[in-house]
Amino acid sequence: MTTETAERGAVAQLQTDIGKRLRRIEGQARGVLKMLDEGRDCEEMMTQTMAMRSALDQVGARLMQYHLERCLLEGFDCDEERMARLRSALTLWTRFGQPAPAMTIPPYED
Repeated sequence: MTTETAERGAVAQLQTDIGKRLRRIEGQARGVLKMLDEGRDCEEMMTQTMAMRSALDQVGARLMQYHLERCLLEGFDCDEERMARLRSALTLWTRFGQPAPAMTIPPYED
């Protein structure tokens, strides 16, 4: 298997993984909506919402990896060792990105 073929396979695998994760998040969102419609416990809905947020953060990290592989590194001409080091550095960089800002609740006004 050539390096180029392996890279295409990795990009396709990332695309499949991202799609599965997004479908799972979609199912969770439908579940929270159903819970809301049924008048279920608020803490249960918040727990599910936090799980969705975490899952969405994971999708964002994988989308960044997909972007690196498909858009930035595709066709980049350098030896395999340097390419592996570059991928590793870029992946580390994306893992330390800023998470979504915390939700703030406005102060109660009389």
